[in-house]
Amino acid sequence: MQKRMEKKPHKRNWKDHKAVSPIVGEVILVGITVVLTGTLVYYLANTHNENPGISISVGGTIEKTKEGNWTLSITNGKTNAINTLLHIIDPSSGVAKLSQGLTISNSYFYFNDNNQNGAADAGDVILLNQTAGIIEAGLSVELIKADNIIFGPVKIPS
Repeated sequence: MQKRMEKKPHKRNWKDHKAVSPIVGEVILVGITVVLTGTLVYYLANTHNENPGISISVGGTIEKTKEGNWTLSITNGKTNAINTLLHIIDPSSGVAKLSQGLTISNSYFYFNDNNQNGAADAGDVILLNQTAGIIEAGLSVELIKADNIIFGPVKIPS
């Protein structure tokens, strides 16, 4: 009598089975990459690069020079000069006659970073040039950083 061989149940060989097709796998990986990249871009775009060791307000005085221009002397505080805007505003209408970054060269004002540290801080001076025709006595000066007023409004003296 011949013994009948009993068949043992086969274990599944998972190496032969694929969970998803290669194309679906690639689509999933690309989708995850796009979502992570978008999240990173959104996060970086909505965070401020302001150095935490630098305050975001400054104090200062505006004085008329003997040439007829004005100087805004920063007396205290410190803020990164990059992305800081100088606004010259007509107080009667509230309209900004000038709105430009401190670090941009122009004929209306000159930012003198005395200690060359890239910040608007004590000892730095902003020369307001009246000969260019926009800046005049009676207007107000503000420094703006990330939609926040960090100096002013201060009226330009006659």
